[in-house]
Amino acid sequence: MRSYKLKENVALVRYGEVFLKSPQVHRRFLNALSSNIRFYLERKRLEFERMVVERGRIYVYSDKPEEIAKSCCLVFGVTSSSPAIELSRNFSEIEEAVISLAAREVRDNFTFAVRASRELKDYPLTSLEIEKRLGASILNALRSLNVKVNLENPMVELGVEIRRRAAYVYAKTFKGVGGLPIGVEGKLVSLISGGIDSPVAAWLMLKRGAAITFLHLDLGGESRKRWLSVMNALSTWFSNPNLEAYFIPDYFKILEDVASRAGKMTCLACKRLMYRLAEALTLKSGAKGFVTGESIGQVASQTLDNLYALSSGIKVPIYRPLAGLDKEDIVKLAKEIGTFQASTSIKFECPYVPRKPETHVDVKSLLELEKELKLVEKANEMLKRVSKLQL
Repeated sequence: MRSYKLKENVALVRYGEVFLKSPQVHRRFLNALSSNIRFYLERKRLEFERMVVERGRIYVYSDKPEEIAKSCCLVFGVTSSSPAIELSRNFSEIEEAVISLAAREVRDNFTFAVRASRELKDYPLTSLEIEKRLGASILNALRSLNVKVNLENPMVELGVEIRRRAAYVYAKTFKGVGGLPIGVEGKLVSLISGGIDSPVAAWLMLKRGAAITFLHLDLGGESRKRWLSVMNALSTWFSNPNLEAYFIPDYFKILEDVASRAGKMTCLACKRLMYRLAEALTLKSGAKGFVTGESIGQVASQTLDNLYALSSGIKVPIYRPLAGLDKEDIVKLAKEIGTFQASTSIKFECPYVPRKPETHVDVKSLLELEKELKLVEKANEMLKRVSKLQL
């Protein structure tokens, strides 16, 4: 048996839902996924030699496969990735590579398991036979250590994939974010305040394949600083070049006038104006609707009666991915995706919230207020002054 030089040289990238699509849709989604991976790695300035795209796997060749594998896991559509050694399907060569990895990863009193899979079902050994033989070889090679096989909860898990192009051996697997590649479902506009909820709502729609155009309304003070901080945190997940962000400067000046005339319906008038802005941008940009961070019953403006009235007469779909979530669920997600700190580190409270806001407005009253305050006209005028943020 020759001396095997241990060196991972490829990131083995796996994907989930994309694989389940029809052949035509699968090709389109896979092209989008590979393009997004390429864009994301270039954005992070992670160089790679080449990328090979096949049904079931994407192979990214690099002298830094672990960094590549970890970064790929932040691209929507990727379910997991492993820095791997690519070698021939010769079992002796696979055995030597697995023993080398085990010698590096398995310590005294450790437990391990070998997980094998075969794309080629006519391979001389079944997956179970491969696992048994390699497990025995590792035990023999490491017999000076007190190591054991544990198939249920191993401390080290060694993987072997025998595919058509080659065999792959690895000792690390990083969990991916899953979902669909950004862009495959078209474009959405997302209202984003910089608070806890709206970034999570936008993230969930990114995960479902939407290319987001963000829209922020500047409320003055620390509002813009917090929003910029949130956008910076959220950019960790931007794996598509077609994402955009806009903000309406000095929105608080308009809101001052609205608040002076709307009384206890100030929050509803403000929200309705936001809807009209998002609607106008949606129609102008060719998006398929807009996203909000609303959760049913969480605050006064988000009762079912108020949401029903607010939605009345809006000409595009409104997506509310947080509608059925508790605040605790939303906070947990915000922490997981990395936006919670940015949303809470800079304190900002809207100064225009009335002491006793309306909780059960009827459609007629809201539409009359909208007409009185000329909210549609205001929205169209404000959209002419929109500023773009360079992502």
